[in-house]
Amino acid sequence: MNSEPLGQAFATLRVVGNALDPDDVTRLLEIRPTFACRKADTYSTGRSKELVARSGTWLFDTSRVVASNDLSPHAWFVLLLLGFRETLESTDLDKAMRLHDLITRQSLSATLTLFWHGAARAPLPKDPKWLAKLLAPFSITIETDFDRDEANGSKKVHAA
Repeated sequence: MNSEPLGQAFATLRVVGNALDPDDVTRLLEIRPTFACRKADTYSTGRSKELVARSGTWLFDTSRVVASNDLSPHAWFVLLLLGFRETLESTDLDKAMRLHDLITRQSLSATLTLFWHGAARAPLPKDPKWLAKLLAPFSITIETDFDRDEANGSKKVHAA
């Protein structure tokens, strides 16, 4: 049995595009984004002066709503937002289909990114190929950002 902690995990769903009105995604998914702006809006990261948005962005981060260091509940939270359920009988993909229509109509991109950081010997999360297959028909791509500490405490990146 591995006694290393699972690590820290979260997921983001990001929709980006020049024609994006982030309010459209907010209404569709019925959740307030972590960050949103329209193209040419000014915003601040808190660390810099005001920036001008190069494109519209809608971003939701699970780190404040899912209390788990395991990546699976974070991914499932996003799937639930899109209408997926654990059983086919209760799955309603209307939201996922409407998001796909919005992405297609406005030439947007949508990405689900899975983030994980663990201790030096912590096992890396499993490859989310199943998730990529599930979301591909809705024009949502998957990215991963997995890393863990070196034995001496520094970070070693294992991004896929």
